[in-house]
Amino acid sequence: MRQRLFFYMIFILLFIFVPFITSAQDMDLLFPDMAVQGTMEMMAAPGPPVIPFIDLTVRNPTGGQEVAFSLQLLLLLTVLSLAPSIIILMTSFLRVSIVLDFIKRALSLQQVPPNQVLMGIALFLTIFIMWPTFSAIYTNSVQPLAAGTMSIENAYREAEAPLRLFMYR
Repeated sequence: MRQRLFFYMIFILLFIFVPFITSAQDMDLLFPDMAVQGTMEMMAAPGPPVIPFIDLTVRNPTGGQEVAFSLQLLLLLTVLSLAPSIIILMTSFLRVSIVLDFIKRALSLQQVPPNQVLMGIALFLTIFIMWPTFSAIYTNSVQPLAAGTMSIENAYREAEAPLRLFMYR
């Protein structure tokens, strides 16, 4: 019994102390790949921070291209801000949404379907109803204007005709 206990003690001591002895001798083997032992040298100070240059000056345009781009940007922002009123006034969106609301009230449905769903359905029905008008405007005015074969005034008149015809129906 004493021999077994002595044997177990030696075995445990070997497992405890042998890794420490070998680790002190083979310190280089314990560093992971591409790692080195530490040094006492300081790294060089980084340079001054780089700040980007942003120019917010108002200046005269250097050519007609800049004037045209500025006017196009102004026109685009104007159309985007007026888009909801254009959709309501110049398409069948308002009519379709009113009819859908009447149907909802006639069926005594208060919460189902929600108003957002009804407006989405009205928008898709408006696109479906107005598609021939939109395609006529695109082929008669937008394409020739983009190709440069038509002036803006003529393109406006060509776009106005199908829309005016739809609004009179």
